[in-house]
Amino acid sequence: ANPYLVAAALLAGGLHGLQERLTLPAADAEPAPLPGDLSAALTNFENALWLNDMLGKNFCTSYAATRRAELERYETWLKTTITEWETARHLEHQ
Repeated sequence: ANPYLVAAALLAGGLHGLQERLTLPAADAEPAPLPGDLSAALTNFENALWLNDMLGKNFCTSYAATRRAELERYETWLKTTITEWETARHLEHQ
């Protein structure tokens, strides 16, 4: 993750809590799991409307679009490329 974006998001979250006068809830006994992949993480990012307000809708839209394009390029590459791991795993006994 981009450390500058992480810092900005943390500061935005704190500011959002202060502006909305949110109280800190009790710790969850079973917190929601973190997203398991980039697509799910991007969906969470896009659905955080308060973050769009804090960081700017244009930035958030552009950032999510470029990360989705990057993910699509990677998935296309992965479908057409034999990785070193696959070669080692499937040809290890030759």
